[in-house]
Amino acid sequence: MNIRLLTATVFIATTLNTSLATPPANFALKSESKHFKIFTQQEDSSVPDVLNRAEEVYAQVTKHLNYAPSEKIDIMIFPSVESHHQYFNMQQAPAFLTSRVQNGSVFMVSPSNPGTYHTYQSLINRLGGAIVRSLIDKMPKTSKLPYWLTTGLGLYEAFNGQIIELYAQELKTAVAHNQFLAFEQLANPTHPLASISAYSMAELLIQQHGMTAIPTLVRDFSKFEQIAGLSQEAFYAQWLAYIKKQYS
Repeated sequence: MNIRLLTATVFIATTLNTSLATPPANFALKSESKHFKIFTQQEDSSVPDVLNRAEEVYAQVTKHLNYAPSEKIDIMIFPSVESHHQYFNMQQAPAFLTSRVQNGSVFMVSPSNPGTYHTYQSLINRLGGAIVRSLIDKMPKTSKLPYWLTTGLGLYEAFNGQIIELYAQELKTAVAHNQFLAFEQLANPTHPLASISAYSMAELLIQQHGMTAIPTLVRDFSKFEQIAGLSQEAFYAQWLAYIKKQYS
């Protein structure tokens, strides 16, 4: 198959990525910390854990990205998976989609009501990925980043570079049945293998070029070939060979 490169759309950084001026209807400020504001629609016992986890990841990732926003990050906690999906008009979305980032703000499902796919702790853990995506969203950039990089970096940071057993099993299954996403399919967040593949691609990129290359890539993704020494298409092929060896 001839794999097409995903092209990035050039844009000028604006003030869109500032703190959310007006929260969605029925949301109210519930709590805040040094770097975050939490908004909820109702009482939610998970708020302290969400704040603690957010601050923990913030301290780690701002060092890795060499960037910290000047304003606090807003986190909207929805009471259920259904209300989260309905807000984004994604009623048919799979249950594993529990967070989204828009204009630097995080929209997430409450860990207290995680739905059928996740648990309380898995949503707390995965919040790290949304915080990473939020910080990346706020960073000044010359081009839009590919889904595999932002999602992959988020999950890599969320799990401290240690792939979780569920992801490892999914990759082993994909290798065993020779079922992989084409490169352009990695941009589809509703496919179960998209985030898993993104995680593994980010892992390989960091293994090869170190975390110190990430801030440069985030700010100017046109330097990917210069830093990686190959095109995205060639990197994807290299990644396929990597997971076949790693998970066969």
